Amino acid sequence: MLKSLEIHNYKNLDTLIIPSLSRINLITAPNNAGKTTLLEAITLLATKGNAKMIDSILNARGSSDVDYASLFHYGTTDAIYIGTASDEQQQTFVRIKLENYQLEVETSDFQPINLHYTSSNIGDISVDEQRLWDNIALTNKKYDVIAALKILEPRIEDIHFGANCSVIVRLSGVEAPVSLRSMGGGINHILSIALNLVCSDNGIVLIDEIENGLHFREIEKLWQFIFTLAEKLDTQVFITTHSADIILSFTKILNEQPNSAIGQVLRIDRKKEKIKAVMMDADALADFYELKLEAR
Repeated sequence: MLKSLEIHNYKNLDTLIIPSLSRINLITAPNNAGKTTLLEAITLLATKGNAKMIDSILNARGSSDVDYASLFHYGTTDAIYIGTASDEQQQTFVRIKLENYQLEVETSDFQPINLHYTSSNIGDISVDEQRLWDNIALTNKKYDVIAALKILEPRIEDIHFGANCSVIVRLSGVEAPVSLRSMGGGINHILSIALNLVCSDNGIVLIDEIENGLHFREIEKLWQFIFTLAEKLDTQVFITTHSADIILSFTKILNEQPNSAIGQVLRIDRKKEKIKAVMMDADALADFYELKLEAR
């Protein structure tokens, strides 16, 4: 599990230092402040600067697959550094340089981290997620996935993946199977989160814009699912949101945990091109929660 994080010269992040990370990290910031960029940086660290992952990041934003300069902070030629704090005894880092239009990647000595990512898009299940299902379909992890789907539809009893990533479910009291696609985007989003989480043993899960397609009350149940599975599987989770309601629900569930240090909110602030991470632990979030409730 990452205990801290430093990012230098990566895209719009000149310098971002997060001195302390928790198991569950909820990241909030204004648009274009760096939430998704932070998830990308964690991806590069976990995969040790894997070339295919770099190309995937470039293609996701419409960049040319050889436009490596766009990875660097506003055209600088300084190396990208993504890693744990420099004062940690066993430092984990990746350093990326651009030399003669080619990338040179240097890393510390560590094994690539078991990384899983859930997109903010709430469309159909991906081929990668179908592979995750194939890996757990005959294991007890299948029942964790079904439990997550019950957050939105308590009648779900079983689930089956067919050809071309099609998904059907069996509902109690309904004889014929039902296409998951017909049940709305929110339940596809929960399925994606659940599949990535149950396969993330000793790894990291990234969830972009967790609120998409979901109601405030459903999110509270999803938080409990994430907290429980993350501890059970020794997984670290990074989640982005735009929503104050999501922060409220996170705070409520965090304060119900036996160990409130399991989670925190990271607020990324930008002032005059400088970016700073403000950490809000359970005590600070409790004050935020009370103020928001009074405002309502």
